[in-house]
Amino acid sequence: MMKRNMAMLRSLAVLTLAVLLAGVVPGALAQGPRGGQAALNQLDRQLERAAQLLAGSDDPTLKAMLEQARQLRARASEEIAGGRHEQAAAHIAEARRVLDQLMARLLRGPVHQLGEQLQELLRQAEQVVPGSGNMEAQRLLAQARQQQERAADALRQQRYQAAGEHYRVALYLGRRALDLVKGSGGAGKDRVQEAREQYRLLLEVAEQAVARTDNPMAKRSLEQARRHGLLAARTLQRGDTAMAWELYHQSIRMLLRCISIAEGEVATPRQQAEEEVHRVADLLQDASRDVERSPSPEAKILLAKATELLARAERNLADGNFALALRNAEFAEGMAYRLLRRNAPLGDALAVRAEEEIERLRADIAKADRAAADQPEQEELVAQAERLCRQAEGAFERGRYRLALVWVLAGTRLVSPVLGAAAPAAGEAEVAQRMEELDRRLQMASPSGESSEIVAQARGLREAAARAMERRRPIAAKAMIEIAMELLGKM
Repeated sequence: MMKRNMAMLRSLAVLTLAVLLAGVVPGALAQGPRGGQAALNQLDRQLERAAQLLAGSDDPTLKAMLEQARQLRARASEEIAGGRHEQAAAHIAEARRVLDQLMARLLRGPVHQLGEQLQELLRQAEQVVPGSGNMEAQRLLAQARQQQERAADALRQQRYQAAGEHYRVALYLGRRALDLVKGSGGAGKDRVQEAREQYRLLLEVAEQAVARTDNPMAKRSLEQARRHGLLAARTLQRGDTAMAWELYHQSIRMLLRCISIAEGEVATPRQQAEEEVHRVADLLQDASRDVERSPSPEAKILLAKATELLARAERNLADGNFALALRNAEFAEGMAYRLLRRNAPLGDALAVRAEEEIERLRADIAKADRAAADQPEQEELVAQAERLCRQAEGAFERGRYRLALVWVLAGTRLVSPVLGAAAPAAGEAEVAQRMEELDRRLQMASPSGESSEIVAQARGLREAAARAMERRRPIAAKAMIEIAMELLGKM
């Protein structure tokens, strides 16, 4: 059963990403080189997932469609390098059209299977949830039914990818409703790994949804979910599966909310405040259990302060002062995170530092993204910093905190010129000379273990620097080369 659920989640991720990537290409390319590279990255993810689904098929027609899409991607890359963004957009749009057809043919059967799984799940839920007295479970079940109806509408229009997206949401909501009424059956390792897998898949979906909107609430929801996910990962690393399972489920709930907001759902000030207060109450409950297991005077004082702030938020909510309720809940949230970090074993010191540094880099990237608008050199640096931050989060998830800190430091160095630190001038001849030095260092490298990842990162920065030089951006190119050299120095 567990393996079937995990396979289902992976199929759903493919479906969902295909839906959310639709329509992003023209807007992304309008943002210049950074947007062009983002559009290619999105197409690469679609190609990768199509290849994964096609791996078990011997159909020559489907394989020819995948190869056609790959060739169109290669042409688009050449056009972007030459600054011909309209031609690139046409190639990417055509590649996406081919992939849409391919995915529809591949996923028609799996989508119907997901619908059957949902029908059985809802049948079970409707036997126990309505009379349970659990209002949260009843609300989740009602939402699952709504998603099922939307999936049915999409199927009638033969929009299989959209149907899969709605089934994915409905399956999660239905299973969670059942968990609330019947009990989760414990938070064993398999259940935690399943929640972790779903968090990772939904995080990518949410990131794509937020990339398509300027809604600040959606962006804030995404950052909160990321923060919660990092905390869940560290909690799992230290062996607390029960709390990790709960934290991952809270993160998933935040991501689902983030996706809804990014796709246009409008929440009233009351709804925003209520959601924040309820979420922080859950978080404080986790922190309280943690303090009870390992009490200290400082933790007890902090818990009391956070509890009082949450009580104020609840009073503000009752009085109709939604802005103040939101603010007090946010203060309580910050204290709850401090509690969960402070009460960690001393061996978690590196994890705590890595988590904090990743959050700090995320905040710096958000500031740099605004500062770099319409400045191609700086946009190049922010794009590479974003890539490094993602890799830091991946290393953190695997418990490789030292490597995560290496990627964070490199990302921080890249955004610092955008945020005001002086960027050294760079001529094309000087950059070419440093590029040659970097190539020699790469040729001499004999990596093994963790150092192989550092060398791969340095190669990636070298390629990005070469692309920047093709676009006449020597300052960005030199910055990336210097970071690559520093990384090689850490071997």
